[in-house]
Amino acid sequence: MDDQHLLHRARVAIRSWRAASDLRRESLELFERGSGGYEPRPEPRMLAIRLALGRSHVLIAAALAAAAICGCGGGSSGGGGGVGGSGKGEAGAGGSARTAPQKAPEKRMMIYVGAGLRPPVAEAAAAFEKKRSVAIECDYAGSEILISRAKLSGRGDIYIPGEEYYIGRAEKENLILSRRQICYFVPVILVQKGNPKVIHKLEDLMRPGIKVGIGDVRACAIGKTVAEMLKKNGIPEPDFDKNVAFKSVTVNELAIHVKTGALDAAIVWDGTAAQYRDSTETVPIPLDRNVISTVAAGILRSTADRETAESFLDFLCSDECRDIFRKHGYTVEEPK
Repeated sequence: MDDQHLLHRARVAIRSWRAASDLRRESLELFERGSGGYEPRPEPRMLAIRLALGRSHVLIAAALAAAAICGCGGGSSGGGGGVGGSGKGEAGAGGSARTAPQKAPEKRMMIYVGAGLRPPVAEAAAAFEKKRSVAIECDYAGSEILISRAKLSGRGDIYIPGEEYYIGRAEKENLILSRRQICYFVPVILVQKGNPKVIHKLEDLMRPGIKVGIGDVRACAIGKTVAEMLKKNGIPEPDFDKNVAFKSVTVNELAIHVKTGALDAAIVWDGTAAQYRDSTETVPIPLDRNVISTVAAGILRSTADRETAESFLDFLCSDECRDIFRKHGYTVEEPK
């Protein structure tokens, strides 16, 4: 395949990626009202758009662009190597230097990960890649969205949602071969730095003028957990919803909105709050009023390499990996 053809394919892929990005942006705009307000209950079609837009366009564009660059650079002089290479090589015909191709990982894994688990799982995946020479691709999104992607695609090795409930659902649908418990998610109230609205308990979120954010129960684990918490505390959901200015698809969005001042407060995971400790403050929810979520990982029936998938779950449960979770502010011992 000549260089010009490779460049053409890369440009087509990048145009597709840009079109997908535009569609993603349009879907987000379904939230907007007036001068920056947010629709409390996003249309179902918005969730469907986000579900349909995975990472395929980005991966195709990146792969083809890299191929085009390598194809165009093959005739240049010098010893510039590929990604991760040493840059050294023997001179070939015409005086150009060539590097030996870097050995690609022999195994690959696809993992669906709840967005709130990204920091520790990303670090754990990188460490496991080095230990086992395996390439790991992580798809981060809301737990409900991920289970739909796994079913629709029929591919993937491991599913790590933000709540054990979703693993149970996947088991009922015969998607899971085995499961392991990983950590715990403790809901907290995230507020702006200095707590200017003086929020100290759940009921404070219902005071007039407070802009609150929670997760959408149809998309992410934190939404489901908050609904359970309101019921546990005898708080009618319609009354609580009067101050809800934003229902998110992922827990990360809630933290970002509090950090930027778009929201006065949001209910998020303790691990998520830890990522924003420098720009926000955390108000704990007493255990007797809280709903603790257990996080579990399951091996998908669609896995092509169960042995490697089991090894990764063993690693996630190891002391080394528990230290990674602790470092990022996640709870690995059951709260009591």
